[in-house]
Amino acid sequence: MRIKEKDGALIDVYAVYWINGKLYFYGLIKDYGLSAFDLDEVKVVDSAMSGEFIFFEDGVFFKPLIAEGLLDDLIEGDLESYRRFIEILKEKEKEKEKEKEKEKIDPDFY
Repeated sequence: MRIKEKDGALIDVYAVYWINGKLYFYGLIKDYGLSAFDLDEVKVVDSAMSGEFIFFEDGVFFKPLIAEGLLDDLIEGDLESYRRFIEILKEKEKEKEKEKEKEKIDPDFY
C-alpha cells in the first residue's frame, strides 16, 4: 500500500489501524522509522497490501513488525530497529525474486 502526502511525497504503508473510528496508517520514513498518517491528511495511491499482514489489536500490520517486536521501537525512531526492518524488507524482496525465477524456470510451478 502506498499513500501520498500533500507535498507529493510517497510513503510505503506497513500498518492500517483505527482509533476512535478514524483510520490511520503507519508509513516508513527513510532513515527514521514509522510515522502515523491520518487518512484525512493523505491520499491513497495504491490500495493493494502485498506481503504478510496480520490482524493485531486495532489494525492490520506487516507481520514482521509484530513477530519481531519492532513496532514500538520503529515508532520511536530507534535506529537499530530501523536497520533491522530494512534488512527484513530486503530479505522479503529477495524471496519474491526467487519465486519469480521459479515461475520462469518451471511454468507448472503453480
